[in-house]
Amino acid sequence: MPHSQLETSLEQTACATSGRREELENAELLFGSGLLDEARNSALAAMEEFPLPASLMLGRIALRSQNFVEADYYFRRALECENAATTRLFLVAALTGARRPQEALSELGVAIRELPETARMMFQVGGLYEALEQFEDAEAFYERSLKKQPAPRVQHRLGTVLLMQNRVADSIAVFESLCRAEPGNIDYRIDLGTAYARSGNFENALSCALEAIRARPADVMALNNAGYALQCLNRSQEALQFYDRAVVVDPDYAPARFGRAVALLKNGAFATGWAEYDWRWLHGQSMRTDLKAPFWHGEDLTGKTILLHSEQGFGDTLQFIRLAQDVARLGARVLAHVPPALVRLMKNVEGLAGVYAAWDGSVPIDYHCPLLSVPARIGLIPANLPAAPYLSVCPEMQKETGEKLRHTVAGKGDKPDLIVGLVWAGDPRPHDKAAAHTDGRRSMTLADFALLARVEGVRFVSFQFGVAREQISTAPFPITDAIDGVTDFLDTAALLSGIDLLISVDTSIVHLAGGLGVPVWMLSRADGCWRWGENVSTTPWYPQTRIIRQKKAHDWAPVIAEAAGLLGQVVDIYRTTLAGVA
Repeated sequence: MPHSQLETSLEQTACATSGRREELENAELLFGSGLLDEARNSALAAMEEFPLPASLMLGRIALRSQNFVEADYYFRRALECENAATTRLFLVAALTGARRPQEALSELGVAIRELPETARMMFQVGGLYEALEQFEDAEAFYERSLKKQPAPRVQHRLGTVLLMQNRVADSIAVFESLCRAEPGNIDYRIDLGTAYARSGNFENALSCALEAIRARPADVMALNNAGYALQCLNRSQEALQFYDRAVVVDPDYAPARFGRAVALLKNGAFATGWAEYDWRWLHGQSMRTDLKAPFWHGEDLTGKTILLHSEQGFGDTLQFIRLAQDVARLGARVLAHVPPALVRLMKNVEGLAGVYAAWDGSVPIDYHCPLLSVPARIGLIPANLPAAPYLSVCPEMQKETGEKLRHTVAGKGDKPDLIVGLVWAGDPRPHDKAAAHTDGRRSMTLADFALLARVEGVRFVSFQFGVAREQISTAPFPITDAIDGVTDFLDTAALLSGIDLLISVDTSIVHLAGGLGVPVWMLSRADGCWRWGENVSTTPWYPQTRIIRQKKAHDWAPVIAEAAGLLGQVVDIYRTTLAGVA
């Protein structure tokens, strides 16, 4: 909750000390006018005679100035004068701003025991829990506030924390109710659009955004929401006009700048898209601060050593590690810092002189660069993309692991069946709300693949990791679990050498198989990732990959039906080829 809201709602309690002198009254007036330095001087003048109200005023001034250390000091002084629960709430706000969540939660627990059970106090507690990202507790206190006294602003915050808990349907119901009650409130309409987008209903999200823009043409959040909805509807060219308008309104609004980058890349405008993609550092991602070497901005690398490092998921590293060879051609000695599960696989990547699972700084480097910043530095476009395969498995591992899998699954008959790997879910990453929402749209269940099993002449192998792997025990068709004993991506790569085709949702194994040159059918969610473009079935990243696209969010049946039809054709060709060879 913004500190200004807490100040406003607690103002009467915090400043109700009787017998104020002129300095305190003047401080209050100056504070209300936004003249914080002058208000501070007046409050300091009253401190000796009136320590309690002066400390409260100085704490509030520091809180509004985001000087959280000073706010902490003055609120504690006020508590020494009088142990008031409302003052403790101000202290909680200061500790929250100072990023000391455990102390804030402890103080909040103390305050709750002393606060009166009023709608206003329950709302304030809910807001503090929300600011501390304790969304279940925030929900509980908002509900308590609403029971005491229904109020749209409380209902609004309730809808927000429901959304943060990924309870999207509940959140939509709250926002829809608010919009019906107050159709002219544009803020409610904007948040309803955000909730629709999280659910995958991008048509409704776009409608909400456009309605908000008609009422407030320069609302940067509404403009950003319209751009995002259009981008997810695979209308990225149209999305750009809204992102561009948002950037004009606020050039530093990171969500719109990053959204614009994604829309440009999805639309194939790589030159400008890569340059804008660095806005991700101000929108949900953090640049590394543990490296002493400077960030590489494109300086001459002749005779230099550069560290390329992972920054996002496994898939991003697998996709972009191929660029090590381009950086090496600039005259650099190229090292890579990647997750441990990728180290063995990466050791054979062209252009890499060393691969590290941990980086302690003992190896001298001249520059460092996150992998997804390399494209902007080298001017990457599809025409100069390093071709796949660029990942490899030694023949010994292929024979020991891949051929063993094939013989185990298909046997040694005269007409062996086609071996098809399946992956039906990604990593849900519950700690990352945005990623969790996306994973809910890209993932399906093993049972959704049942139609594939009706195609004769196919043996299925599971490459599914994570919780979704448990679905194998109740699979509606025969499938072999291939990943027992797998320790890293090299083990998985060796197993992939034993299959004919991988059918997978958009997750890291698509990049692994694509980088190895294994044929892949990727089943893309409706709001497909930027890297797969729009409305195409092929990709320059992986020439042997086919994209089968969902037309409507969460509706996988037509996608599986298309895959089953194609699989039947492939089996016919496979058997015809085998017959010709025989």
